[in-house]
Amino acid sequence: MLDSCGTSESGETPQALKALRRLTARPAESKHPGVERNGLVQKVLIQKAFYLVPTSNPVYDKQKKEEQNMTLKEWFEKGMTTQQYLDYMKVNKENTETILHKFEIPKEDEQILSSLSNQNLSVIILTEDWCGDAMINVPILLKLAEATNMHVRFLLRDENLELMDQYLTNGTSRAIPIFIFIDENGIEKAVWGPRAPEIQKMVEEARAELPDKEAEEFPEKQKAMYQRLMSYYVESPEAWTYVYNSIKKKFQ
Repeated sequence: MLDSCGTSESGETPQALKALRRLTARPAESKHPGVERNGLVQKVLIQKAFYLVPTSNPVYDKQKKEEQNMTLKEWFEKGMTTQQYLDYMKVNKENTETILHKFEIPKEDEQILSSLSNQNLSVIILTEDWCGDAMINVPILLKLAEATNMHVRFLLRDENLELMDQYLTNGTSRAIPIFIFIDENGIEKAVWGPRAPEIQKMVEEARAELPDKEAEEFPEKQKAMYQRLMSYYVESPEAWTYVYNSIKKKFQ
């Protein structure tokens, strides 16, 4: 399965996201400078005398091994606070904050909020700022966390694949966001993500109306589809309610 904010088993960005990411993601930065020659970019590889690149990095290997053995509580402690994540954001920040300010927890949910508060839960959010699904889901979760005194920490998916790969959607996709709820002892109590069922259905129906990928009009139609979805995410209280109710059901 490929999700709009996920990856394939090989770790590649899904084809369906490319049009949107060209609009929202940061410009790519090459790790190797290039030179323009005859219209072709050739990478410049600099090799220093007597210098050999090791086939493995002991420091990196040690870090990976340690991450493989990390508990959820340790992953939580590694994460960014809400304010640190908001300060970090370069993409979708304004829309995320718009939803955060406009969405309100229904007053009739006082009972479930009280029950959640008594559980002393914390939540790990696996996400990336360029993800449109995170743009709507994260602020709804933050409002729920605020109302229930739930502690929140953010981990960037692409920098924490050891954890991400334990929460693949359908066992194959690194789809985000993923919310991992833990108790005081770091024991997993619930997992949610990456979409509310109603929104997943809406996305699937919108994709089904697209022309064949080989069709000339496909890129334009795909771009328009994502723009409609993004507007719906930001402007529709109905969409926010779908997300809120879906998360809430995890604790009912």
